[in-house]
Amino acid sequence: MSAPEATDGAVTESVDTQAKPVLEDVLPLTAVQEAIVYHSTRSREHDSHDPYLIIADLDLAVVASGADSGDVDDSALRSALETVIARHAMLRTSYTRRRTGAPVARVHTEVEIRIDTVDPAESGGPEGLRESLRRQGISLTSAPPLRAVVTRDSRAGTAHLLLVVHHVALDGWSLHRVVDEIVHVLRGEPLDPVVPISDFHRWRTTLPSGLDSWRRALTGLRAPTLVPVDPVAAHRSRVIARSLGVEASRQLRTTARSAGASVNTLIQVAWALVLADLDDSDDVVFGAVVSGRDPALPGVDEMVGMLINTIPVRVRLDPTETVVELITRLQREQLALLPHHHTALGDIGAATGLGELFNTLLVFESFPRGAVRPQLEDENTYAATVLVEDEPDIRILLEHRGADPALLDRLLGMLETIPPPPA
Repeated sequence: MSAPEATDGAVTESVDTQAKPVLEDVLPLTAVQEAIVYHSTRSREHDSHDPYLIIADLDLAVVASGADSGDVDDSALRSALETVIARHAMLRTSYTRRRTGAPVARVHTEVEIRIDTVDPAESGGPEGLRESLRRQGISLTSAPPLRAVVTRDSRAGTAHLLLVVHHVALDGWSLHRVVDEIVHVLRGEPLDPVVPISDFHRWRTTLPSGLDSWRRALTGLRAPTLVPVDPVAAHRSRVIARSLGVEASRQLRTTARSAGASVNTLIQVAWALVLADLDDSDDVVFGAVVSGRDPALPGVDEMVGMLINTIPVRVRLDPTETVVELITRLQREQLALLPHHHTALGDIGAATGLGELFNTLLVFESFPRGAVRPQLEDENTYAATVLVEDEPDIRILLEHRGADPALLDRLLGMLETIPPPPA
């Protein structure tokens, strides 16, 4: 593919009037990416930070245990990062707008990765360092949309690689793949061929809007479902977490299977019941993050980019149904909407005439299993986000921005009321 000039009419902003960037491609953005650009570039309180940053924490001792050298130095890290960044277009992007006002991603042919080395003890500890990184943010007008920080604690003898990535470029699935590739390079192991993200954008243009199906699914919805928000606490995100225990997790999986459903659907039902109690309603809606990785697209699981979407999950309660019957019905309703997971949330809201449909989100995490599993920290702007980590001991986190932190205990209590299947 020939590289378009930065002044060819498709891109109206240049980074440097004397040294215009050489571009490999100019890619459209999904509706989710457009929303992220909007929220990331709007004015914020002086003490707040961009909520759309992901931080991946990779323990270098674990990487070194599988490396030939037995150690990972800064030069090897830089080389590995440069190798992986050169492979994937979204790791070499900056963001601007066409003359029409539509935001686009400019793919640069070459970028320089920023790598800082710090002593965490001199940066306020791990939490202080992460807060500092979030406050620094990442510029969207210059590439790349990520930077690396190596933390070396000489007293503890630990070393970690922190990758700070803007969410507009990568989703969690992709970040896991990127970290896995870095580990493979550091260990001298081969990498799989790249599946270009441009294939995803071309595929998206062939899809119908799906709005008719969403209108039918939301017909009769009278009002959005909004949990109360404390405006004083809304500007800052806080996270609390609970583990269910291995036995309770096993029982939930058994119950879900008996209903012909996934654990994700079972937890969605429990969350809907919590919202119904709060809202005194038998018809509630909340958001769910879907992968956007339709198996009909060849190689979609190997793509690195921002493919996820947020869709509404509507749950209508019927007093004649058991909870297990409700789980079965919701699974069936969600499967019927699977071909329309690409539809933009803003378009769905406009089609209902309600605008904002919800202020809570449920995310069920199921990431690819790589050689090393990094820890991810992610945020957004919703009042409450329930994050479910799909492990043998299921862990549920609540990120709350002004919402009542007791929502997590309510959810756990509701899960305990779901009856196990008959012996």
